[in-house]
Amino acid sequence: MTAYLLPTTKTENSRIAPSLMVSLILVSILVPTVSAAASISLSSDPMSEESSIDHPANYSITIFNDGDVDLEVTLTATQDSACSGFTSSLAQNSLNLNAGASENTVLQVSVNETATGDCVTTVMATGSDSSGSNTATADIEVTTTGNPGWPSGHTRFVYIRTADTGVNAQTPYTLEFSAPPMSDGSPYDMHQFCNDSNGDDDDVWEAFVPTDFNSVTSWSVENVNGITLGQFVSYNLTDAGAMAYPMVTFEQNTSASGHVASTLSDSEMYHCYSPPDDGDDDSGQDYDSSGMGIVEYESQSPSSSQSCISNYSSCPLNITSLEAGWTNVTIGAWGLGNNDTSLEVISWLNGVQTNSFTVTVNDSQQIAATIPFLVDEDTCSVEIEANLDNSGTQTSWNQSW
Repeated sequence: MTAYLLPTTKTENSRIAPSLMVSLILVSILVPTVSAAASISLSSDPMSEESSIDHPANYSITIFNDGDVDLEVTLTATQDSACSGFTSSLAQNSLNLNAGASENTVLQVSVNETATGDCVTTVMATGSDSSGSNTATADIEVTTTGNPGWPSGHTRFVYIRTADTGVNAQTPYTLEFSAPPMSDGSPYDMHQFCNDSNGDDDDVWEAFVPTDFNSVTSWSVENVNGITLGQFVSYNLTDAGAMAYPMVTFEQNTSASGHVASTLSDSEMYHCYSPPDDGDDDSGQDYDSSGMGIVEYESQSPSSSQSCISNYSSCPLNITSLEAGWTNVTIGAWGLGNNDTSLEVISWLNGVQTNSFTVTVNDSQQIAATIPFLVDEDTCSVEIEANLDNSGTQTSWNQSW
């Protein structure tokens, strides 16, 4: 039998097929694999703060999911080993964040009486997606100063804020002096140590200034944008050098024109809130009746100064004459029944009006305003008039010397 070998014929398709296969393999190798990425970032406001007993430092921590997958985030707070007497806690320890979203929480650092110096707290955020295959971490450090001391040779300036909107909300504040020697270190950074959002009576700031003053010392408080929030004056700061803890307190008065008077005292502590009710009916101790008159008198001679503010049952003071030199007379009213109250105070020197302003309080038992005078050999007469509006009830008082 004869066998025939049939010729094979290569078609066009048969020649191309191997080339296509190689090309497809190359393409599959060259095209990158796209996968979702997880990422977290943290920020804090502020980055550093002071903390004292009953007044912890609070930090607003912002957690931002800047990746492209949704994450379950766990938060932890740890302190350096040197943080003796400090305690750090977070308002929440876990949260869910969608891609591109952010959320805030609060880190609070409290102290006991042994806490001194600086403590670094690290907040760590760890996030993972639902599969657990995409994870991200971030951390941020904040520094808390515990129980800051009173710098030697300094006077404590305490500013009580009464308005918290508009330019008054633009913090932090600085203390500004225009005349030497105080202006040599001006401006002085102010630190908030009382906060009404934490249950304190008022929002209060402080700054420490070297105890080297003029007989008449004036200053202003400015916000972070350089806008003046108030001007203040003292006529007896030269007495501060003889005090162990010289403290100047001054309260914002948005209705006053010119410089608002301040009060100098030898006081180591400023209480951010009123003492708690002990359950006893001791309302008559300080407010056995309502009244109005002089509650504090300060002169250039500390031995002549008087005050009944600590116990209003001994008010008003009987001031029969004003000593020569700079004098502060504080007019107050007490036993107000926790009403909303305003006090208008007007003063005249030798028949010429020197001051006129109004102070207001809400839900309080007392109100006071301080009037400054310079009494010299040319002073013939001094007169003060006060008009009280206690929830619609009008009362007037006046005295002249």
